[in-house]
Amino acid sequence: FVGALASNRLVLLGIRDEAQSNMSSAAVSAMKQLGATKIDNLPYRGSYALIGVKDGPALAEEVGTDDEDSVATATYSAELPR
Repeated sequence: FVGALASNRLVLLGIRDEAQSNMSSAAVSAMKQLGATKIDNLPYRGSYALIGVKDGPALAEEVGTDDEDSVATATYSAELPR
């Protein structure tokens, strides 16, 4: 999916509960193409949120705790062109 996106495409991504041991290396690489820098630090049962740009930086990124009820929240504000 990520490979088919055009560069500079905005992508919102969220993970809840347990992805650390269930993500393939291809999934992690794809997330890094969206600007993810903290995905390697995802704890067991942790949550993750990303507002990223294909082939660009993460605009916002957060890793939640290792509590199954934790919720990572990434926020970003931008003024849209008129």
